[in-house]
Amino acid sequence: MPQQKRGKMKTIHSLLLIFLISFSFSCGSDVPVTYVESTGNETSTFARLTIEGMMCERACGTKIAKELQSIPGVLTASVNFEDGRLDNYATVTWDEKMTSPEAMADVVNGIADGKLYKVKGIEVTKPKSKETSLRMGSVSDDENQVSDQLPLLKIFWFLEKLISRPQ
Repeated sequence: MPQQKRGKMKTIHSLLLIFLISFSFSCGSDVPVTYVESTGNETSTFARLTIEGMMCERACGTKIAKELQSIPGVLTASVNFEDGRLDNYATVTWDEKMTSPEAMADVVNGIADGKLYKVKGIEVTKPKSKETSLRMGSVSDDENQVSDQLPLLKIFWFLEKLISRPQ
């Protein structure tokens, strides 16, 4: 193998190892997440992220929406910004089997090394269903499996970003 490729592979392996070690010691997101049942006819789950630190719609809003849309499993992301308002909002629909509200908060909080934005809370609205009303707010086995798979999804997301970065 040429020396340049070998050096590149060592760099990727080193970064992956650092990422895995740091991820294994992280405590996860501290953002409070509340779950509510839809009062309308929505058919998909969506989240409303309360975000502090946005200064404008064009740069801040676009950056946040773009970063949210880069997460595997996110279907749509939009930002509701109003000048002068302390907290603004991002609304996201996603595949619950691929990501979580906490992962979305981590991405937004990580923009600019965490110096610009802070997700203060997330409200997840789930569509009405017989299962939802029977569970009365308890966590299902499917939701536990999603959270167990998040470390692996974050690793793949990180590697995709690393590999697609221009040289």
